[in-house]
Amino acid sequence: MRGKVKKFLTIILMALSVMALAMLSACGVFGNSSDEISFYIDEETGELIYVHDGGYESLGKVTGKDADDVTVMDLYELYVAETGNSDLTVEDFIQGFLDFDIVTDNSRSVNSCLRSAVKVFAEFPMSSSGMGIIGQDRVSYVELVEGSGIIYDTTTSSDYIYIVTNYHVVYESESTSSDKISNNIHVYLYGSEGEPEVKEYTNSRMNLYVTEYEYDSYAIECEYVGGSLNSDIAVLKASKDDVYAINDGVVAVERADVDEYGNSYSVGETCFTIGNSEGMGLSVTQGIVSVDSEYISLTIGTTTQSYRSIRIDTAMYSGNSGGGLFNKYGKLIGVVNAGSTSDESINFAIPLSIAAGTADNIIYYDMLGDGEKCAKTLKDYWTVSSENSRYVYDSTMGYGRIEEDAVVQSVTPGGIQDSLGIKEGDIITGITVDGGKNIITRVYQISDMNLVLRPGDVISYTYIRGGMTYETDSFALDSTYFSKRA
Repeated sequence: MRGKVKKFLTIILMALSVMALAMLSACGVFGNSSDEISFYIDEETGELIYVHDGGYESLGKVTGKDADDVTVMDLYELYVAETGNSDLTVEDFIQGFLDFDIVTDNSRSVNSCLRSAVKVFAEFPMSSSGMGIIGQDRVSYVELVEGSGIIYDTTTSSDYIYIVTNYHVVYESESTSSDKISNNIHVYLYGSEGEPEVKEYTNSRMNLYVTEYEYDSYAIECEYVGGSLNSDIAVLKASKDDVYAINDGVVAVERADVDEYGNSYSVGETCFTIGNSEGMGLSVTQGIVSVDSEYISLTIGTTTQSYRSIRIDTAMYSGNSGGGLFNKYGKLIGVVNAGSTSDESINFAIPLSIAAGTADNIIYYDMLGDGEKCAKTLKDYWTVSSENSRYVYDSTMGYGRIEEDAVVQSVTPGGIQDSLGIKEGDIITGITVDGGKNIITRVYQISDMNLVLRPGDVISYTYIRGGMTYETDSFALDSTYFSKRA
């Protein structure tokens, strides 16, 4: 967790409201009585009350939807202002002044996330040939791939629920289908799991080849919406009526909070994943974030390329692909997609910025009805590379992050950046989209940003040149500046 992330105190206080609120009186103080200021929860209103110098004020509700209004930093900054003790870290403040234990068991989070978990079955038409008794023998059959997925969006469409999984779960380069995408996809919800049974098969050259699978009443048929091999993300959709007929309590995943630097997780943070491990049904494994961002080589079909990933030591197995990676508060931080074949403690997930950026992009164009079944991103009219990479530690918050200079190496004549006056050697420090500024401290944030841009957006850049900071003019994007993301 990092400073200024609003969920931290909320979770602590909500845990109190569930487990310990009954033990507090209407004005049960849980600050230290020796201090001149204190905080308490008003049971009737659910508000956190701040008491100081004989007066008091409400800091907002600590239970329910309005809990986001209260943060650790709100309380910490009040404490520093009242006492002048700025040497006390936020972590020490939580442990000492607030005088209650932080709940470390995440079973509630896990159980909540189970409502968003699905296991995926994707069928692919295949064929093989060999020498039979009377010559060449060619057999058509069906290959079944198992994976995992998450309920991603339940509100965008009035008719459909969107589901996210890995592209490699629904793509098979050797399939005889024209687009190599599964032509028959089903999912099962947690608690209503089943699996297809073989309905028909053929015996050729003494080998059995499955030609048809049969699904039970718990299976939910899905339609392929679109995907990106470069992101390893695919989006499916299922009829809301079909999903809610099985379980009307399913919910979409909740995304992790993003700080001002675009981070949604930290190294060392507890994380867990839910997936169809070894095809044995949806189960949970837990570990920590080992590396916040690194590049791995991954082969999907016949294509091998580099993917930016989160490294985790959370155990993963065949069938986990496409499952959600969550922090201990049950917020999505990534989508798992790969693991080391030699070390089961080295596994990988697609970061939230890429997974959500790609999924939202695909859903956006699906809602427009363009029928292209892909994501579309801003074309690259420049090259930017990393220089002066360093680790920056915040001793007050007890967390750190890697920062680097995003240095422009080349600019395409006539492109967006060229028309805005960006030149080789400039250091990009910010991208403003429709008035909202995004701080750039890592080069990859620029490509991640391309996933969330849409025709009609207005952008500008903040950059350093010769030690001085400048802001470009604004630039309105239209569809000609976008291309398909493979």
